[in-house]
Amino acid sequence: MAQKPISEELENRAKITEQKSIQHKTKDTSDTSTLLCDKVDFQLLSDQAADGFFLLDLDGTIQDLNSGALDITGYKRKEMLSMNIGEIGLNIRPDEQGDLLLGTLNNRQPVKFISNIRCKDRSSVPVEVRLGSILAGKKKLLFIFIHDIREYKQAEEKIRESVKSFRTIMSNSPDAIFGCTEDGKLLIVNDSLSRSTGYTTDELLLMNFSEINSDILQKDSIRKQWEELSPGDRFLVNNSRHKRKNGSTFPVEVDLTKFRFDGSYIILGFARNITEQIKAEEENAKLGAQVQHAQRIESLGTLAGGIAHDFNNLLMGIQGNISLIMLETDASYPHFECFKSIGEYVQSGAELTKQLLGFAREGKYEVKATDLNELIKGHNRTFGRTKKEVIIRGKYEENIWAVEVDQRQIEQVLLNLYVNAWHAMPSGGNLYVQTENVTFDESNAMSMPYNMKPGRYVKISVTDTGVGMDEPTRQRIFEPFFTTKEMGRGTGLGLASVYGIINNHGGFIVVDSKKGEGTNFSIYLPPSKMKVAKETKSSTGEMLKGTETILLTDDEDMILEISAQMLAKLGYKVLTARSGEETITIYKKSMNNVDMVILDMIMPDVGGGETFNSLKEINPEIKVLLSSGYSVDGQAKGILDRGCKGFIQKPFNIKQLSRKVREVLEGN
Repeated sequence: MAQKPISEELENRAKITEQKSIQHKTKDTSDTSTLLCDKVDFQLLSDQAADGFFLLDLDGTIQDLNSGALDITGYKRKEMLSMNIGEIGLNIRPDEQGDLLLGTLNNRQPVKFISNIRCKDRSSVPVEVRLGSILAGKKKLLFIFIHDIREYKQAEEKIRESVKSFRTIMSNSPDAIFGCTEDGKLLIVNDSLSRSTGYTTDELLLMNFSEINSDILQKDSIRKQWEELSPGDRFLVNNSRHKRKNGSTFPVEVDLTKFRFDGSYIILGFARNITEQIKAEEENAKLGAQVQHAQRIESLGTLAGGIAHDFNNLLMGIQGNISLIMLETDASYPHFECFKSIGEYVQSGAELTKQLLGFAREGKYEVKATDLNELIKGHNRTFGRTKKEVIIRGKYEENIWAVEVDQRQIEQVLLNLYVNAWHAMPSGGNLYVQTENVTFDESNAMSMPYNMKPGRYVKISVTDTGVGMDEPTRQRIFEPFFTTKEMGRGTGLGLASVYGIINNHGGFIVVDSKKGEGTNFSIYLPPSKMKVAKETKSSTGEMLKGTETILLTDDEDMILEISAQMLAKLGYKVLTARSGEETITIYKKSMNNVDMVILDMIMPDVGGGETFNSLKEINPEIKVLLSSGYSVDGQAKGILDRGCKGFIQKPFNIKQLSRKVREVLEGN
């Protein structure tokens, strides 16, 4: 059987005592012997209570107490008897407690309140106080029960801190947080949900969550999965959308948790706006496509470079033989014009391989600081005279930054772009050409082509008013041999070489075009700190001869033979080698007699670069003319930087060879 509260027991005893007093008509006394006639039983009863108990007179003097009171306060019984309750911080005097105490005395109904008591060690303990009155005969006494609520207060503080933390999280969370009933009635919302949807918090709390997101609670597939969850389980919903107050929507990822609360289920949700994530994924996909495109162009460029190199070697054989024939053929010879035409065809083939090398990023020959405004204006005048149906409208930034470029290559870029625009405007039109200095930071460089670095660039814009391109065409225009022209009207190398040349100059090209709306090519080239070089006209000169000894190296017998014949015609003594190792061996034996080495760059086993290094170790002052079917860029540039005296690209004729040999021999 449950034990009765001690306060109830004391009240019952007080009533019995009062009744006995009336029945026996005993006189009122000032002591408490009637109330505490069986004090042993009272003490046993009160000491079983965990709460503290005090019996007081109306002045607050402690008449009796239990062990619970001693445990809470830390005093001993003898110390507390005859103490005033006010000494431990409980003020119950009528003039201090006011109506509270008066009501207790008059109605004899215990009252409760929260207070603090002061312990013997001067610490303060929060307690719940129950104050009431009892009769000792006709004399009223007070009783007090105190319940230690430290754990409750600590728990309350933890709850308060938890609520504060929760509110802080709710307020500062970038994600929208909401709680709703199973049918969608919103119970709690945070500021993020309010900001993202455009509703106020008060408006949201009057709404159903389905008004913001109809998928979560109404879509059958999601609803079925939700209903199968157990309390505490989480459920992630992708590809969902929140609806704003203005009717617009935005994509969200919603993380839901199911809870059991007060006999029903509630839903706690975290909704994250994934607009930027989707944009980033789209940007990554775009970047991935750019990377794949760049890799495809790179592989095609490698193939094109190899083809151009081998083709140049073949042209070298033809060019060399024609040069020798023309030296000994008079203009009156019946086939003189045929031989001359063959030489011109070889030059056309060489120009074609230059475009291939340009696409292969092997096409830079002579680089110098250049004013693009002046270069473009000069080219515009030339093109404008030949294609008068195209009106060129130029806009040039003053103080344009200098760029380090091969001017002939940039002119080739402009020519290919202008011709492309001319074909796109068969009935004529406007061609807008503009230059400007631009700077890209980290943010806007992200929207530019793959691998474009932030920084300063000189921009060239070429815009036509032609027929434009569809997207499949736009994506392929830089691929070699891709053309929209009829068979026989184009090689498909024009824009491919544009792409290669600009990349080879450390720049980027961007194309914007729509069918029927024209095309814009934007070229970005890095600026140079060098001053613009003054233009100098090169002299063709006559064929130059000599009597020095030249060591000629090439792994192609055809080229070795024809080159040796041309050098002999020019008056030189020629030693030949078919490999890098043979070149080194011959030079070691004859270095005192060899005035110069013509060295092929691409050879099996020991290549041109390794051979050159060995020759330099033998003679640091050696004079070497590098020869290659590739251009001066790439490996050739590295050899030139290490002290090689000159470069000649195959195919070359005897006049070109004569000038290059004299430049190296007579150079310092």
